[in-house]
Amino acid sequence: MADILLVAAIKKTVEISSKLAVEEGSRLFRLREDINWMEGQLRHMKSYLEAVEASNGDDSKVINLTNDIKELARDVEDILEKFAPQIESFSYLKTVACIFPYCNTAYKFSLEIEKIKGRIKNIDDNRRTFGIMDTSRSVDAENWDLRRSYLHADEPEVIGLDDDCKNLEAKLLDERQEHSFISIIGMPGLGKTTLAKKIYNQVQPHFDCSALVYVSQEPNIRELLKGIARQVGLDQNEGSSLEVDLCSFLREKRYIILFDDIWDNRSWDAIKYGLPYNAKSGSRVIITSRNNDVGRYIGSECSLYCLQPLDSENSWKLFCKQIMIFETNLTYPKELKDIGEQIVGKCGGVPLAIVVTAGMLRARERTENEWKQVLVNIGEDDRDECSRLCALSYKDLPTALKSCFLYFGLFPKDHEVLAFDLMNMWIAEELVMQSNGEQEVEEVAESFLNKLLARNLIHVVERKYDGRIKTCRMHGILHNLCVRIGRDNKFCHLLGAKESWSSLKGLRRVACDTKRTTENINLHSQISKVRALMCFTENKDDYSPEKKFFKSISSFRYLRVLILQFDNGFTSGHFPDEFWNLIHLSYIRFRGVALGITMNVSNLKNLLTLDIQDCGASLDILKMKQLRHLLLSDMEMPMQHYNCMCHPASSTEVCLENLQTLKWVSSAVLEQIGMHNLPNLRRLGIDDLSKNTFERLCCPVPPLEKLEELTLNMVGMETLPREVRGERWNLSRYQSLVKLHVNGHVFELPNVEGFPPNLVKLSLHSFNVNEDPMRTLKQLPKLKILKLESYIWAELSVMDCSGADSFPQLEMLHIHSFQYLKELISDDVGLPKLKKVIIRNCGDVQKITGRIQSVMGKSQSSDILEGAQLPIIDL
Repeated sequence: MADILLVAAIKKTVEISSKLAVEEGSRLFRLREDINWMEGQLRHMKSYLEAVEASNGDDSKVINLTNDIKELARDVEDILEKFAPQIESFSYLKTVACIFPYCNTAYKFSLEIEKIKGRIKNIDDNRRTFGIMDTSRSVDAENWDLRRSYLHADEPEVIGLDDDCKNLEAKLLDERQEHSFISIIGMPGLGKTTLAKKIYNQVQPHFDCSALVYVSQEPNIRELLKGIARQVGLDQNEGSSLEVDLCSFLREKRYIILFDDIWDNRSWDAIKYGLPYNAKSGSRVIITSRNNDVGRYIGSECSLYCLQPLDSENSWKLFCKQIMIFETNLTYPKELKDIGEQIVGKCGGVPLAIVVTAGMLRARERTENEWKQVLVNIGEDDRDECSRLCALSYKDLPTALKSCFLYFGLFPKDHEVLAFDLMNMWIAEELVMQSNGEQEVEEVAESFLNKLLARNLIHVVERKYDGRIKTCRMHGILHNLCVRIGRDNKFCHLLGAKESWSSLKGLRRVACDTKRTTENINLHSQISKVRALMCFTENKDDYSPEKKFFKSISSFRYLRVLILQFDNGFTSGHFPDEFWNLIHLSYIRFRGVALGITMNVSNLKNLLTLDIQDCGASLDILKMKQLRHLLLSDMEMPMQHYNCMCHPASSTEVCLENLQTLKWVSSAVLEQIGMHNLPNLRRLGIDDLSKNTFERLCCPVPPLEKLEELTLNMVGMETLPREVRGERWNLSRYQSLVKLHVNGHVFELPNVEGFPPNLVKLSLHSFNVNEDPMRTLKQLPKLKILKLESYIWAELSVMDCSGADSFPQLEMLHIHSFQYLKELISDDVGLPKLKKVIIRNCGDVQKITGRIQSVMGKSQSSDILEGAQLPIIDL
């Protein structure tokens, strides 16, 4: 954790120093010299703390010293952020009138630097005085011995993994299987080693020789290869190369080797030279890893076997086996079983957590109070085996990923996190930076999210139409770790219902219930240096924040991320003028806040994301060059609930060159902005399409060349000309457009030539046609997802999806509310990639044929045909 704090401070010193470099030789030279000195000291501290954390030491003197260094790093970052805007303006000093404010600021800043120098000296003096020097303990020595011993212990009992065992055993013994690798992957504690050892023992007699070894984070490759040689029966000659001898020996054998807990590609690159590339047919290698990318690197995609948590039934079976109480004839109170079920539920299907918790219970009296204590403390003890294993995964993360991982601690357990929101919060706090101009910062953030996924630290709840992550979630066991580390290091905290504000002093990020926030008079004094504030109200609360709440927020001068969500209608936002002077604010998301006033967002020079869906406001955004994502009004809301518009800019110049997302905007506002002023726009939602806007979109030279997603809301627009409703659509020049959503009265579709050539997802809602739309749509060459929803009075009775070239890429077909639809026709040659069919509220369907019928028979029940209400899968 220390590296996160110090890296942030170091990054800020480098940033400020670089801005002062142009003034070398001027009166700013001394200031830059002090900042450079501070940077050097912080780097030395970072190296020391990395050594301390790697040693896993628990010396109280070392802990106190590291806490002093962490507190210093936080204060340095605060000081630099406070003075950074003023320092940046120093290079623009041109007149004598500017000298006096400069002198005052420089004097105050120099005083702060002198204080920092004094604190650094005190820390160093304490280190010398108390002899706090030793950080040389070996890394993970204890964990190495435990895991290595476990591999050679008696075969463990496997519960809930029978199907996995059968599948993998069959794959290992299948002589037709050319691929020699099986990579068992998953989050810590799922039983990867248990499963691997089980199948290894079962298939071992079918091979000439075998070996199982534990790799670890910092393996000794030489000793590891010696262990393999000893187990397979190789007698090595003195003076010869171990790798060469082992490789030659195994080349003539049909072997199986289990490599447990491989952490990175580098370890495998060192190991693989002892294994023959062209081994005798039938040889197999099993690996376990927490990192999908490692398994993919070693054995390719087809080698991956993703282990999942146990279901509730098998979790309870494992618990009963371990606790040895509920499966006997012993009597026990019903309350004890109820608590046991709660304990199992809190373990989240992770076998190791269940085993560890059951062990804790066995050591206690079988009373309700004793078991309740265990229930409350699950995941809170960082000394149990499950917590230590999870902590290893955290420590193995690169510094940049650690802070992104801890950010999940701001969300409640089991909460589905929107990837779009999460990544833009990272960007707002500069936890993610642009990579040398080669990638957009959003692409870097997405790569970070995928790395956390690959390491099995999060899992996907829902994917978007293009396979990218839409929502994700963190397992409860890992969330406990996340919350504990975030709280202990003042990185972030989700305030509980019974927690006191007194424990939050110095916290950088806070998520809490709005009611308790606004009722507390000490709000500002406790979290005055907060970087992110997330406030929510629950549905059961009928509460509106007072003016003092908004005034308190205006005092958070370091605030970068602000989320306010009120679930009980619209709350008037009493933002004082001071709020618009929060110069660091980069991410704003409001829900249920009836702003009703002009938002002075143009004052927020660092604002990157503004999400005020469901809120009424007037904005002046036409010159906000830095803005990247703007979400104005939810297209599902009635028009009277919002009044989002752009005030005219003070000049005719419009600068929105970085804007990538613009939802939901009226045609009037879009025309005021001018599409030609949005060169990097990728996602556009238009709330009330006009004829002029439509013609501009369809012109021969597309004004939005990078557009990827387009939503057009035409509900209530029956008076528009027929060409706007579909007759002369032509979006064929949008090469990047892959998602098109049209909501409204589309009476006629364009020819296939009028659609974007690379369209992947098409949604037509409130769709009213009398002619079969499939005649056109089935010709779209790259369409994977098609969702059609009709008005109930549409009289269409037949949809024909047959034909050899019909929907060559379509994977999902969703048809909704075609009340008069009687026939859905397909054959066995079209729709070759169809995987899912959802038919909802189409009560008159009498005939379904071909591949559609076949897919429905495999995945859906027959009552779909009767118009049963089924869940819609949002793609």
